[in-house]
Amino acid sequence: MKIFKGKKIYLMDDAFTIATGVVEDEGKIIEAGDFDDLINKYPQAEKVMNYENDYLYPGFVEPHSHPMLTSYILGNCTLIDFKYWDFGKYGEVPGCLDREDMMERLKKELVKKEKEAFLFFGYNQQRHGKITAKELDQLEDKKPLVLLYGTGHGAVMNTYAIKEFGFDHVAKDTFGCGLTDEGDYDGNFTETAYMPYISYLAPVLYNNDNLERGKKLYLENAKVNGVIATAEYMGGGTSGIEKEIEFYKDFDQSDYPIHMSFLTNYQHVNNQFDNDNEKTFDYINQMMDKYDTDNFKMMKALKFFFDGAVIDHQIMLSEPLTNGTVGKWNYDFKGHNIDTFVDDFMPFWQNGYDFYIHSQGDLSQLTLAKKLKELLDRAPRKDYKMSIQHFAFSNDEFFDFVRENNLSVNISALAAYMDIWPMWEKAGLYPKHFLTQNFLRLKDVIDDSHFELSIHSDACNMPTRPLYGVYKAVTRRDDEDQEISDSRVQTIDVVTGIRAITIEAAKQNRNEELFGSLEKGKRASFTVFEKDLLDSTNHFENLKQDVKQLIMEGKEIPLS
Repeated sequence: MKIFKGKKIYLMDDAFTIATGVVEDEGKIIEAGDFDDLINKYPQAEKVMNYENDYLYPGFVEPHSHPMLTSYILGNCTLIDFKYWDFGKYGEVPGCLDREDMMERLKKELVKKEKEAFLFFGYNQQRHGKITAKELDQLEDKKPLVLLYGTGHGAVMNTYAIKEFGFDHVAKDTFGCGLTDEGDYDGNFTETAYMPYISYLAPVLYNNDNLERGKKLYLENAKVNGVIATAEYMGGGTSGIEKEIEFYKDFDQSDYPIHMSFLTNYQHVNNQFDNDNEKTFDYINQMMDKYDTDNFKMMKALKFFFDGAVIDHQIMLSEPLTNGTVGKWNYDFKGHNIDTFVDDFMPFWQNGYDFYIHSQGDLSQLTLAKKLKELLDRAPRKDYKMSIQHFAFSNDEFFDFVRENNLSVNISALAAYMDIWPMWEKAGLYPKHFLTQNFLRLKDVIDDSHFELSIHSDACNMPTRPLYGVYKAVTRRDDEDQEISDSRVQTIDVVTGIRAITIEAAKQNRNEELFGSLEKGKRASFTVFEKDLLDSTNHFENLKQDVKQLIMEGKEIPLS
């Protein structure tokens, strides 16, 4: 038994209790309160005084991530990402901010003649400029050369790779299949021209020889950022459900017992069973109780894609982009489409499943709310969770519809989109009000009792940095730390921000009985900081500080 002392310990319980001591025994919290009272009540306990001048918070929860895909990418790809990655004891990788930097990294890697294929991760057209197979062929035409989009929703390949990996069999009229003026493949494959066929890259991207290396990098990135729990949000999309589960069952390490939740992606399993919804349901349903362990949880829920990657502007908006582009639904495959969604999901809904939707555009959000109402009208339920993931743009009609129909909606926001706001503004593709009125309306979310808010990082789309997301949501500052242009206040308070990466993030995946707040019976897992995260007197600069120490189940976790 131990009693940890802190200058302030924020429990993040409903009463927003602040303590100075917390008692731990066998990895669980026994009690929290005044330190002096606790040492009198538990005189036999070991006193841990290392943090008496520090500030303690519940360990951070990363509620939406893609650890296996990220592990493959980090293990097999050279980073050209415009985001900065911190891998702790394995070093740092600075952002690749422009085309010149990207080309330099490509050329440096391409001299490695022993490699059979060249993979790069983090390509972003707005940062790195338009690139096609033609330009890549000039760099390398005898081996596969692939630039994976930083969104995870596409890739650009040289001609050799297009043929080597079978992308020349993708129908040219498929949404996201880039073509030259002559009607040939231009090397860009995104959304429905890419995501169902990502397995084509398996011979090089899913190279198991480097998977363990990538896993170490993913875990180190999470660890140094104070993460005690994460979740896979595209289960079955990387290597098939059962192979992925075996990977995640052993994901936690003895020196880093991270908790993993697993969310199954409907489309990948449905494809596996040749579009047979009954077989899809039977298969997923029988997996629910088969694999659960202390640190691994099968979520009784499904993941669906409604629209695409907001960074690439392939989303469903209520108005066309300024260049006339109109999005397409990502939920459109083998006879399934947005009109069949309710029937597709109904067997699961009637058996108590939750559902989580990748949704970005304002038309997508409103359509999703209407689908939820249709489900409730046809099969009423009280204890359900419907979660919108990412939530880039939303309009008044969406908020009004949710409120008028008394719906319950979890919003899990990717607050780091603040970094990308200037890129969208510069591109000039969005009608102005989308960026100034409809973008990440987080204050409107927290001011309405029909919504709950969590914040996620979505690795590999972004590095795993929960506190960074809070800073963005609280300040609404871009990657150069300049406030973005909102026509109405959408900043949130810092307490709500911290709750969004602790207790609310735990609730998102129904893990609130295990962690998320420092309450009796929960895991004694918390982060330690030298400065108070809730101190707003310095314009929230304390939110930028590094984690001083991570405690998991009562044990100090080495951060270097």
